[in-house]
Amino acid sequence: MLAKRVIPCLDVRDGKVVKGVKFEGIRDVGDPVACAEEYNRQGADEIVFYDITASHEGRGVILDVVRETARKVFVPLCVGGGIKDIDDIRAILRAGADKVSVNSQAVKNPQLIKEGADIFGSQCICLGVDAKKTAPGKWTVYINGGRIDMGLDLVEWVKKAQALGAGEICLNSIDADGTKEGFDIDMLNAVCDAVTIPVIASGGAGKLSDFPDVFEKTGASAALAASLFHFGELTVGQVKDELKAKGKPVNYTSIAIQGLLFKFRSRTATVTVDGDDNNAHVFKHVWIAPTMFGRYYGGGMIAAPDQDRLSEDMKVSAVIMHKRSRLGTLMVFPSIF
Repeated sequence: MLAKRVIPCLDVRDGKVVKGVKFEGIRDVGDPVACAEEYNRQGADEIVFYDITASHEGRGVILDVVRETARKVFVPLCVGGGIKDIDDIRAILRAGADKVSVNSQAVKNPQLIKEGADIFGSQCICLGVDAKKTAPGKWTVYINGGRIDMGLDLVEWVKKAQALGAGEICLNSIDADGTKEGFDIDMLNAVCDAVTIPVIASGGAGKLSDFPDVFEKTGASAALAASLFHFGELTVGQVKDELKAKGKPVNYTSIAIQGLLFKFRSRTATVTVDGDDNNAHVFKHVWIAPTMFGRYYGGGMIAAPDQDRLSEDMKVSAVIMHKRSRLGTLMVFPSIF
């Protein structure tokens, strides 16, 4: 069984992380890069940035924030908001994101999903959906940050998006958003039953038990939350511990990379395990190679003074780290050396 992912979401407006209830009553939370760094330290499986007013205000994507975050955060980064065309997708990926979330423009121009998947691969295209209940078993899709009801049936839309090449769906319930009353189980089940691609549950997380609950009652592959993490009510680690206690598989193999790992001619890199500065390991024989988007991939053999300090999960995994450095991605394969 694949590990369940825990994903903090950063809604960004005017360069600040914000949060509201049902897309209203917005208030500032903090600096997006600093917040992302903290969630990286806590062991987030992925981080999502949404520029919540870009589409409504007709602005472009927040590339400066993406670039700065990609330099400092080493978990997969998904970015959405203000994406209008293929050039925007390319720019976001070049800035350091691993995938994009298309929402409003995909509704207006569904071919954007197909074009993006054909050029960059389905793994780079996440469909973001904001939906609201209209009747028992019925939901409609909204765009522009939940401002415009498109009169589009949710289930039919996600089916079409999958057929066009979307590799994942991030499903946000407007009814549950920011309420802390739990995920929208009925809506999630309707979508999970309709598609075969991964579905991220979003909107409504309010307590620790909501996370195992959503995985127990739906086919969601990941759970996304904002308020709980932003205001320090829970940490990513606490959520993962709870999931593990409830028998849900989670990923504990994240390694926090401190600072700039290596430059082009480097041969070593120092990392810490789970953010513990006393558990540092040196990677020898580092190699890197250029790939698409101007990104680099690197690998190496671990030379750790105490291999037992690595968790069992890390030992049995062929790939224990897939994190971005300033130049790209460092991949380490200690179990095969």
